[in-house]
Amino acid sequence: MRHPTVPKARLSGWARAGENGRRGISSDHERKREVDAMYGRRLISCAAAVLLLVAAAAMATTIDVSQPVKVTDSSYYERGESIVYDGTNYWLFYGRSATCEDPYASGNPDIHDYAIYYKKAPTVPGLAGATAVAVPGATNCYLGETGAAVVDGNVWTFGTVPSVSFPGARSIYGWYTGNSGSSWTQVADLWDNLGNGSAHHSETGFDGKLYIMGNNPESYSGWYTKWTDDPTAGPITWSTPIPLNTTTNHVNGTGHFYVEGAGLYIGVMRTSPTQVNYVLEYVAGPPEGWTELCSAASTAYDPTLFKVGLTTYVYAQAPWVSPSQYIIAWSGDLATVLSGSSVPVTEGGYDTNGWVDMWPIGFTDALGVSYLFYTSERDEPTAEGTGNIWYLEFDWDPSLDHYTYIQEAIDGATGTTIDVAAGTYTEQVTIDKSLDLIGAGETTTTIEAPAADRAGSVVAVRTGAPGPTASRACSSAMSMMSVARSLDSIRRRSRTSPPRSTRAGESGSAEIRISRSTTTR
Repeated sequence: MRHPTVPKARLSGWARAGENGRRGISSDHERKREVDAMYGRRLISCAAAVLLLVAAAAMATTIDVSQPVKVTDSSYYERGESIVYDGTNYWLFYGRSATCEDPYASGNPDIHDYAIYYKKAPTVPGLAGATAVAVPGATNCYLGETGAAVVDGNVWTFGTVPSVSFPGARSIYGWYTGNSGSSWTQVADLWDNLGNGSAHHSETGFDGKLYIMGNNPESYSGWYTKWTDDPTAGPITWSTPIPLNTTTNHVNGTGHFYVEGAGLYIGVMRTSPTQVNYVLEYVAGPPEGWTELCSAASTAYDPTLFKVGLTTYVYAQAPWVSPSQYIIAWSGDLATVLSGSSVPVTEGGYDTNGWVDMWPIGFTDALGVSYLFYTSERDEPTAEGTGNIWYLEFDWDPSLDHYTYIQEAIDGATGTTIDVAAGTYTEQVTIDKSLDLIGAGETTTTIEAPAADRAGSVVAVRTGAPGPTASRACSSAMSMMSVARSLDSIRRRSRTSPPRSTRAGESGSAEIRISRSTTTR
């Protein structure tokens, strides 16, 4: 529950010209005009030893902070999402457990009682407000993992259910609709005899065909793909299954298709004989097969391959470091996307509290906007909730570190500019080092104290001084305070004091604006 009055801090103020040199602005006036028009950014500058920071040169590194959007909200665990666009609507499919309401810290979501649900909307942001609908008959699915495809105007979803022919194994089933969900047709045994403990799969529509990728199907060892021209036919005519690698096939692990124009690709992580990430490209042949574009040793799981912007590919996946799972990513062209080091995308926790962010799926909409969907147990920073489907709009430079909490970005910053996207960040922030904290505007980027701590401060600046003055809170009752003043002076200033503005080209410090706002329940 949100309370009617909650302390908030709003990011505002300007740094001196040249603070944000990475944007390449050549003069004070040009900088102000360009930033006003393109970014609307506001700047906080804080120092660890003294409350004054006048930057004389551009910062060496930038960290981006933006918040995910919660798309589903059932009290039962939700996971295993897939998304497609049929030319009119975006369809998000995912599994919802029939029994599990606990996160990994207190329960076991790794069960097979998931039913497939979907949301549809004409825009990706519209999915959050769309009604969740169950796919008839799509129950008891392995770990809630789903697939999706559009073939010949039909929208498909897929899941692995208990096999009829092979007790103890799994079979890939499909369900399709040609009338926007008014009715669904079930197609059984698209691929049978997948292992009950490794029944991972992926599906896509490409070149007018349905392509399926299965892990150890029909007693094959490793990953295989096959396709059909008409998945609605009875019986279906399938191509000959082919392995992802004809020499040493990729055994176990997880993977997903990625389609771009006339190209079909796979991002896959194998687990045996060693754990390795791969990017593969489809060759229609003859002979039909998959060719390796790049590979690298892996310590993470559940990869997804997608594109951000015109030229940058992203390979994201989720490492597990007890008690949390989080998301990392590499970026580059298709031949180098796995080169170099990964960067963080989500934290999988806050401070000492860990939770699970897992199963990322990248998707680019018809307008070229890229999103990263994933399952997350995030709730309050100090406590996790049931897993639900979330997404991040992937609008930052993929080569830069990214966080979803301001404090986590500060903790990881070293001589860094932190760009904070629009949103209300429910956390209490302690700044204990020199950095530039840039918001998207005073009215759009807000730090709000958690409801449980609404009587406390929103932002604390640690000065490093000895004794009880070493950490002083910037009171939420103050509407504007200059970091050039002492903390005692800041705390005594009236709420009606006029703001002391530092504009581009002027000397002096930047400012912190702290205000109390009224929110609705």
